[in-house]
Amino acid sequence: LQVWDESIFLQITRDMIAGEDHTPYQLPGIKFFVGSAIAVFGDNWFSWRAPSVIFGMLVLIVFYKILCNFVSERSALFVTTLLSFDTIFFVHSTLFLRDVPLMFFGLFSFYLSLRKRYYLSALVLGFAFLIKETAMFFLIFLAIYYIGITKPWKGIRVKIPVTFVVIMVVMFVI
Repeated sequence: LQVWDESIFLQITRDMIAGEDHTPYQLPGIKFFVGSAIAVFGDNWFSWRAPSVIFGMLVLIVFYKILCNFVSERSALFVTTLLSFDTIFFVHSTLFLRDVPLMFFGLFSFYLSLRKRYYLSALVLGFAFLIKETAMFFLIFLAIYYIGITKPWKGIRVKIPVTFVVIMVVMFVI
């Protein structure tokens, strides 16, 4: 049984496996993972959804690792548990949708940038862009985080508060 956008993405993936591309406006990233699962396990419900379940578990691991940089391990475990029981996250990580793999690659990119592996972080963020255009929000977040940590404006006299500029840029993008 297919639900929501699954039926659309599944048909697009089947067309890609057959060597046809009727939707050049759809980014090909998620089709690679599900197409590989279909090639290995056959065209059934398990192969459609197994990559999303795996990415869902990976999101929880990366999310926990990121939180451990900012809060105690106990608090990180509590918040990660809350995320795992969130209805939207739970449902999306069990269906053939693009959001959970996008979250994994975006969060993993942030984790790598916390470890100062910037080139690898950019490469992983590129995978996020191959899945969905909203990876742009992860790029904006990484830029704001990097600017906030490094404070490149230090020593420069600015008449407009930097916080105001950041808020305006974020509002413009949204």
